[in-house]
Order: sequence, then structure tokens, then C-alpha cells
Amino acid sequence: MNKQTLNRMMIVIALCAAGFFSLANAGMDEAQRQLIQRVTQAKQVQQQAQAAKGAERQKLLDNHMKLMHENMDTCRSMKPKAGMTEKERDDWFAEHQNIMNQMMDQMMTDYHMVTELNGSSAESGTHKH
Repeated sequence: MNKQTLNRMMIVIALCAAGFFSLANAGMDEAQRQLIQRVTQAKQVQQQAQAAKGAERQKLLDNHMKLMHENMDTCRSMKPKAGMTEKERDDWFAEHQNIMNQMMDQMMTDYHMVTELNGSSAESGTHKH
């Protein structure tokens, strides 16, 4: 795992954390349903990466990080619809928070896989600076 990939992942994690505080976020709407589908698809890519080895693992992990970055961009731009009742808005915020938590969990798993790969390469003497 190279330093650029690790830096990219840390940026995505930082954006996710910033998203928790900066979003002005109603029951689940169509945009949330679509995002949930994309987050689920990204999770499947991540699971494939966990099962893979070597270059294939790295390729899948890079793909997952790209998907998560796109999902974060979408998530940050989401807003509840105008005219919602207080309960609908509360439900929307709760679902949005749930989506953000799922994304953060996936990014933390990516981080652990990256650090595991870096630890393995450092131990084998192939770690690049």
C-alpha cells in the first residue's frame, strides 16, 4: 500500500467526520434509498477485497475507496425535502445518520486493511517510503 493511497483514505475519513457536523440533514426518501444501495454495493466490494490477496486485494480496496468517496460526496449534498413534518424530518435525520455510520464503519475497515497491508510489507522488507 503506498502512501498516496493511505493519504487518500485519511482524507475520505476526515470528510466523513466533517459531514457529521456540517450536514443540514425526514423519513427515508428516494435519494437515501439509492445511497443505501450504493453503500451496500460498496460493502460487497470491500468483502471481496477482504477475501482477496496481493494485487487483487489492493485493486479492490482502491475501488472501494473510490466508491466511498463518491458516496460521501452524495451524502454531503443530501438535504431533507421542504415541507416535511417534524417527525418526518427527525426520521430523515435518523436514517441519514445510519447511512453515515455504515459508511464510517466501512472506511474504518479499509483503514485496518491498509495498515495490515503496510505492516505486512514492512515486516517483509518491501515497504516503500
